[in-house]
Amino acid sequence: MATEPPADDIGAVVKRLRTERGASMRALAASAGVSQPFLSKLESGRLLPSLSTLYALADALGVSPSELLPAVDDSTASVIHLSASDSARTPRAQLLAGGPGRATEAYLFTADAGDSDDVDFAHGGEEFVFVLEGCVVLTQDGRDRRIPAGGSVTLDPTLPHRWSAAEATRYLLVTTRTDAAPAP
Repeated sequence: MATEPPADDIGAVVKRLRTERGASMRALAASAGVSQPFLSKLESGRLLPSLSTLYALADALGVSPSELLPAVDDSTASVIHLSASDSARTPRAQLLAGGPGRATEAYLFTADAGDSDDVDFAHGGEEFVFVLEGCVVLTQDGRDRRIPAGGSVTLDPTLPHRWSAAEATRYLLVTTRTDAAPAP
């Protein structure tokens, strides 16, 4: 049975990177758009960030979001579960592959009908989604595109985009980042 990695794994990495960059907690919190008490709880391992907060922190620290997560590979028993955003009605993400130094990240998203990202994501690299069950809606450039079970899409992730669930759904999202360092 997979176990949840301790929240302090992510918090310790955030604190180490913040300290290496000589940034105060207040400065990093402001740059990432979170409160200082939130950042304090994160760094002390008392909470896990949402995926959107992870992206914001990574951007503020100048690293790939995967650099803030423990590596996941075939020998790892831990699974990381994150909400896509801080909204109560958001898809839930499970990191299946990726982590520090990895250019490719694979996430399994599970969503109830009506769940939606509450922020647009934009990042370098490439993004591919395959819908396992249900139907997801990709919103990009002001247009909605429905992708039913068995369907897939490759998109330009440098353009702001968000995902929502037209019905209960599960989908695989694979992203390849151009800013990740080569794996050891």
